[in-house]
Parts: sequence; structure tokens; C-alpha cells
Amino acid sequence: NELLSRELADWLKVRVEPLNLPPPVSSVSEVSREINQAVTVVYLGAAREEKGFLLLPELIGSLYEVLGKSEQLRFVIQCSPQIVGYLPSIKVAIEKLRQFPSDYVELRDKPQSTKDYYEMLSGSDVVMLCYDHDRYRVRGSGIAVEAVALGKILLSTKGTFPEFLSGSGAASGSTVTEVSAALEDVVARFEHYRAEAAQVGKSYRESYTPKAYIESMLKNIRCSEAPDSDRSVSAVDAMSVTRGDSGEDYRACLKRLRYRDEAMAGVLLVRGGDAGGALNSDVPRYGVGLDYWIRRENSSDS
Repeated sequence: NELLSRELADWLKVRVEPLNLPPPVSSVSEVSREINQAVTVVYLGAAREEKGFLLLPELIGSLYEVLGKSEQLRFVIQCSPQIVGYLPSIKVAIEKLRQFPSDYVELRDKPQSTKDYYEMLSGSDVVMLCYDHDRYRVRGSGIAVEAVALGKILLSTKGTFPEFLSGSGAASGSTVTEVSAALEDVVARFEHYRAEAAQVGKSYRESYTPKAYIESMLKNIRCSEAPDSDRSVSAVDAMSVTRGDSGEDYRACLKRLRYRDEAMAGVLLVRGGDAGGALNSDVPRYGVGLDYWIRRENSSDS
């Protein structure tokens, strides 16, 4: 993302360009919303300290009397465990959340399928991303990208990537009190925030299409044809690696390519079939050192 590229450019003293994630490919149907329906805030992903889960009991508790009892606000919280299980602090937070009425706080303690995840996201109004500032000052977030691309309002920590991504539609704070006030303002001026988020989402979808993502990678590939030469490889040159039907075509292309700079990642888009195997086996032999993506056209896994 742009924040990380600036950080790396300053640190490494080289040009670093951002490679923004494209919007989710999956088709997500927007859920219709009634005028007086409660604003729905979701927390997506496993329950993690660095993703603000420990803030939830205090935040949700501070808003219950004001917005919860009047059914103006509700929360849907995914609280499934991490791979390592629940930390003791997370267990305590979950037990506190269980004390709230189920129509105010809905807990989902099982891992979500992709379908469940997108249904939860599409049914939300606000996506809570109150991530730890030090860890997410420049670190990206796939959930943030998907939420913004779908026109959702982001509730985030000040000075983090999710707030940056929200642009003019940001609702953020540095403390529980500030985040609570920001969420109260979202409920009070919901249509304003919703319109801003929709505009930011439209802009993101138009700017960072999958096509633009691939083109951005290809235009920055730089390597040399032979040890004594020094030239840039254009997108056309790079794409030529994907032509041909046999592994020999790929091997021939790989053999003449030389990795030019350890700080620069090259990307080869490779057709499915045996080509992927040819690449896997021959990269070490020729010492090309290129990072590569294999897109298999005849597979659901890309």
C-alpha cells in the first residue's frame, strides 16, 4: 500500500511503488436496508488482541444505554479462535460480551466459510478495524480493502492504514472514548457517512482493478537478458514467457533472464498445466531468483 511504500522508500533509499490490492473478485450482493433499521457494526476475523478485540466490551458497554436499548445500534462479532487457540485475555473479553442481550450483540464463535464471511460483510453498515497503532501504522489489511471496495464505513484507529484507506469517510479515534464518540456520530449522521463511503468505494474499484494490478506488476519488472547487458524488460517481453505449449519454451525464457536486483521482485504470469512444474524445477537450476505467480486457467485455485 501507499503508506508502506513511502516507509520503505525512505528506509531503503530506493524507489518503491505501491501495489494496491484489487477489490474482491467474488460477487457480493448488497443487502437491502430499511430506513429505521439499526446500524450494524461487524468485527471480522479471528479474535486477536492486535486487531482491537479487547476494546469491544468497554466500547459496546459505553453505547448500550445510549444506542443499544433504543435499537439504533447492534454488533455482530466474529470471535473464532486463532490457530493457537484463545489467549486468556480474549476468553475474558468474550465472556464479558456474552453478558449483553443477543439482539444487541451477536457472537459467532465458529470459523466463517468464505460464503459466511461475505454475507457478514455485505450485511454490515460499519466494519470495525480498531487495530493496534504500532502494528498497523503502515501495515495493510485485506479486510479493510474489501470493506472499502464494497462501500462500507470503516471505524478505525487514528493514524493507521484503515483510516488512511477510508479517506474523507473516516470515522476514527485513538481511545475507546474517542472511538465511541465517532460511532455515535456515525449513527447520528449515518446517511452522510454512508454516502462518503460509497464514493470512496467507487473510486477504489475504478482505480485498482485486477487489470491495473497486473499491469502495475508487469511495468516494474526489470531484469537483463545476459550478464553483460543492461536493459529493462517491457510488459510484452515479460508476457512472452507465458507463450508456448511446452516446458521447453518456459525454460528457454528463464535461462536468458537474470535477476538484477535483490530488492526488486519480478513477476511471471504462467499458464497452467506442466508449465508450472517446469518453472518450479528450473528456477533453482538456472538461479533466476524471480518471484513468480502461477495462474492456472483450468483450476478454481488461482
